[in-house]
Amino acid sequence: RRDWELIQWTCGAPLIDTYSQLIRIVDNTPPNIAAIPDLTVLMTSGECTQKIKLPKAIAKDACQPVLRYEVIYTGGIGNVNEPTVQLGMGIHTITYNVYDVPCGNVATETFNIFVQDKVAPIAICSPVNVVSLTDEGYGVLTADQVGIFSYDYCGDPVTLEIQRMEKGCIDQTKLWYDEVNFCCSDVG
Repeated sequence: RRDWELIQWTCGAPLIDTYSQLIRIVDNTPPNIAAIPDLTVLMTSGECTQKIKLPKAIAKDACQPVLRYEVIYTGGIGNVNEPTVQLGMGIHTITYNVYDVPCGNVATETFNIFVQDKVAPIAICSPVNVVSLTDEGYGVLTADQVGIFSYDYCGDPVTLEIQRMEKGCIDQTKLWYDEVNFCCSDVG
């Protein structure tokens, strides 16, 4: 605040007027946040979620040295920079809000995290399978009969295919099939 006195010198006594000037400096500029690139994270355990340490936001403000961080992610809001979060499979949008304290200006940076399941399914094969031959002397063993107990931790569909180890009635040793054929020449 400044106080001014205006003096008018005239032939008589001076006239004095006093005026106040209020100077207000306002910070309307939000902090500056460096761009954060999208990330791909591979699940590494038999769980269907992954703990992920989010990248640190690099932010600066021209006027305020103290910044407050808010991180919004699937399942919650964090109030620290570089939090560790638990995310499931899929695409997750992460939003960083950075406030300059005490002005309250906010800057926002958004990026995506792609969480992918790269853990192989668990193959459990039935130890004994009996293939019955028809009167014509042919039988079929399906992949589902062999691997009915196979599963994926995250519930993804498990595709089962089988292949013969040695030639039989039909050569099925080179490719994978939904089923393999047996005939009389396979017996004994």
